[in-house]
Amino acid sequence: MFRLCRCLPADLTARSCNLRLDNNWQAELPVGHVAHRFPSIVKVMTMFPAIRNSGKYQRAFTLIELIVVVLILGILATVALPKFIGQSDSAKISGTLQSLSVLRTAIDTYRVNNTSYPTVANLPTALAPYLRTTTFPSVACGANLNNSLVGTANSPPTVTAGGAGWVYNATTGEIAINDASYINY
Repeated sequence: MFRLCRCLPADLTARSCNLRLDNNWQAELPVGHVAHRFPSIVKVMTMFPAIRNSGKYQRAFTLIELIVVVLILGILATVALPKFIGQSDSAKISGTLQSLSVLRTAIDTYRVNNTSYPTVANLPTALAPYLRTTTFPSVACGANLNNSLVGTANSPPTVTAGGAGWVYNATTGEIAINDASYINY
């Protein structure tokens, strides 16, 4: 980098070279700097003069500039933040509904291959060949966030106490999310 200074010709040292810009302002450059070999660099340096205040250069922002930046960031935050707040809940619901769809397809495929639906006790192991994962899918929304099963004789399945994530009817092969808000999906 270079440093602008008001130098007299007598201030030349062996380690620097002063290049005259305008109004006795000079750029003090180290020896070997690219401007020694390419004088056109000096023209670029004069295109971006620093702000001068009583002979000193200021490199700080004013209070008004900082307030304007904070206000703009605040406006952007108030517009964008509400859009992102509900996205994680929406993603969890979408993921659980996708798992439910995969489970229903796996149960139907099992029935086609075995002529009956799997029981509640062996459902995770019976569906393992039809699922791409080695673990039974978990419920990511609602009150019961786990991958456990509870059986029911109701068709369609209804919410069953016990804290299981999934409710399954082995007679009809219906499976649902064991939560009152998501049971009808």
